[in-house]
Amino acid sequence: MTLGTDTSDFQTLVSPTAYKASGRSFLIRKLGEGLSGPGDHVGADNAPSDIARLKAAGIDTAAYWFVHPSLDGAAQAQMAVGLARAAGVHGIACDCEVPDGKPWNQIAATMHAFLGTVKAAGFATLIYDNRTWVDTLGAEGWGVPIWYATPSVLIPDRGCVVWQCGQGSVPGISGTTDLDNWTGNQATYDLFFGSAPVHNSPPINYPGDNVQSIPISVAISGGHGWAASPVPAAKIVNVVALDENPQDVSRYDAIPTFQGIATQSSPNAANGALVFAGPSDGTFGFVVWAAS
Repeated sequence: MTLGTDTSDFQTLVSPTAYKASGRSFLIRKLGEGLSGPGDHVGADNAPSDIARLKAAGIDTAAYWFVHPSLDGAAQAQMAVGLARAAGVHGIACDCEVPDGKPWNQIAATMHAFLGTVKAAGFATLIYDNRTWVDTLGAEGWGVPIWYATPSVLIPDRGCVVWQCGQGSVPGISGTTDLDNWTGNQATYDLFFGSAPVHNSPPINYPGDNVQSIPISVAISGGHGWAASPVPAAKIVNVVALDENPQDVSRYDAIPTFQGIATQSSPNAANGALVFAGPSDGTFGFVVWAAS
């Protein structure tokens, strides 16, 4: 078995070199919870720097996301994907272990939405849970590898790829931490701890190219010194994909009404450019529009 741990801000990464020298090969780091990430004080504030230091030391690193059934599963996954891509990790484990007062069918639906969105984005995923949750959810039949929390047994008594076997002290980490053993095959390990997938943006079309224009209603909320100004009837001339920033998705509405920070040639101009967020995947872009 390959040795590793999982950590959050409750542990302090003191020395990645000492951690690696102790014989541990991997670490799964909490990257966020619900719709909150680094800077939101949910145990993930130090995650970006920890992951960077671990990877620099040659330690296989992945992430886990604490999923809340009371929140939209896909939205939680979109945020996790954006942060994982920025951190350069390929594996995102779904850690759903509190019911939030929701019934099992809603818990399962939230987890399915999270897992499906993560997989659709090209990332590898695991399900982290204990025996009761795995059995009640029937999660072993979902086709997703299990990270099994069984600290009370001496050896894994269920099929899993990761076995959280207990807690203890680990060189290079300050504070008691969860101890994990990788019990799966090498191919699954390589997939989960591989490099983050490259985000392939769609081809960029520029004004003047043969671009299919579609009617939109553009509501400008202001920016760059301009007051709010509506453009009630317009058509898309060009869409340029930008980098994802899931923490800012809520600032903008999605199709068919765009709201965001506009660059206009003059106040109340009938054309210009606008930052927007996609309705399903959180991808940001620029819309260049012209009056219909």
